[in-house]
Amino acid sequence: MANYRKSFNLRNGVQVDDDNFIVNANGLVGIGTSIPSEFLDVNGNAKISGLTTTNSLYAGIATINSLNVKSGASISGIVTATSFSGNASGLTGIYAIAVDGWYVTPGSISTTSKVGIGTTIPNGVLQIGTEITFNSNGNATYSGVVTASSFNGSLDSSNLTGTIDNSRLPSNINISSLYTSGIVTAVSGFVGNLTGVASTASSIVSSANINVNSINSGFSTSGISTIHNRLNVLGNIGVGTTNSNAQIHLRKTGISSIQLTSDGSNSSTITFGRNVNLTTSNAQLRFGNTNPSFLYSTEQSLDIINYDTGNLNFYLNPGGSGTGSYNWFKPSLGIIMTLNGVTGNLGINSISPSSRLSVVGDAHVSGVVTSENLKVNGNTNLGITNLSGNLITSEKIGINTSNPLYALQVGNNPSISNGIGISSSGNVYVSGIITSKSINVQDINSTGIITSTGFDSGYGIFNVQILSNTIIFNVPGVGSTSLTLS
Repeated sequence: MANYRKSFNLRNGVQVDDDNFIVNANGLVGIGTSIPSEFLDVNGNAKISGLTTTNSLYAGIATINSLNVKSGASISGIVTATSFSGNASGLTGIYAIAVDGWYVTPGSISTTSKVGIGTTIPNGVLQIGTEITFNSNGNATYSGVVTASSFNGSLDSSNLTGTIDNSRLPSNINISSLYTSGIVTAVSGFVGNLTGVASTASSIVSSANINVNSINSGFSTSGISTIHNRLNVLGNIGVGTTNSNAQIHLRKTGISSIQLTSDGSNSSTITFGRNVNLTTSNAQLRFGNTNPSFLYSTEQSLDIINYDTGNLNFYLNPGGSGTGSYNWFKPSLGIIMTLNGVTGNLGINSISPSSRLSVVGDAHVSGVVTSENLKVNGNTNLGITNLSGNLITSEKIGINTSNPLYALQVGNNPSISNGIGISSSGNVYVSGIITSKSINVQDINSTGIITSTGFDSGYGIFNVQILSNTIIFNVPGVGSTSLTLS
């Protein structure tokens, strides 16, 4: 048959078995079917190892290892593929590239994945290259230069570093909310409200003027605020309180304190008054003054000074009826002096003075003591040069003696040596010379008193011997004269 060159002419068709192969009278070829509906109708698998060229291709389910469409493909159904490679610029009507990809809704496009532009490993929700990163919390990080024709919003200083060149700023900046961790320099001044905590403010020039209307947020309690030269505040300052009742009001649940400390040998002062000149119409509390014009002021002294011509007054519970007192106390000595606030009594070494002046211990007066009524209890040494008025005491009085034996004694004991003694019963004891122009002896009886003491009658000194009812006068050069008393 290989050399048979005559063509077949099957006008009525040909059939091999029932449905293996058939060519019907209409020229339709059926393989695997006896009723072909197309020019080639294959019921079963077909394998073509060469190139297949067709103007149109219809398939219910097609498995193609590689499909190359040169002029275009129109698919009205669903195309399912594990991957797609090629130019998809002409694709339309696509709602999702993948389940976790982009989603298009009327007027918006979104994705739940991180988006990287210029990078395959985005660190934020959107990252452009390695310089700009947008995070899910709304923060943006820029590693390069940000250039914008305008800016509207707040500026957080926690992530703002570096310097903004003056050439990039307008001549007048109106900042409604500024947060910065660096230094803000205003050449012509600053106008507006400044709120917040200036916990790291530094390098403020000494000539700067800061006018503060109201500070409600307070200074940082964990940091240090250092102000050089001067701080002017127009209004009240409240420390520990937002409702200050004075120009400076400190309030604390624990111990409140104000401390002034001067280094070295410098003094610390608190001045208050009515004049800007410290030493005119002012008062002052001062510690550690070394000015020699203040006699008793030393580095260890506390001074209370009134620089004006008025009084220095001490008021205790003015207008009230309190029971407080003025007390002077030293730990090593105890109570030194007390002025009782109820009785008005002053006690020295006495905390409860019972008299207007009560001294526990010795008292020395070098000047004149004037008293309308002097009452002395106990032994008292008085250096009296002039006494007018009554001297009343229940104790013995010794003049020129420290150990009187009688109610009133002048000099030593008259029974031993020179002196005059007056007993409480009125008896007079004399030892020594009596200078008098007359002598009156009354009620001499019983045992007489013998004395060799001279008596000066004004005409000479003679001895007097007093016996029982008899007085004997021994006058030198005259003899003895006796006087018998009846």
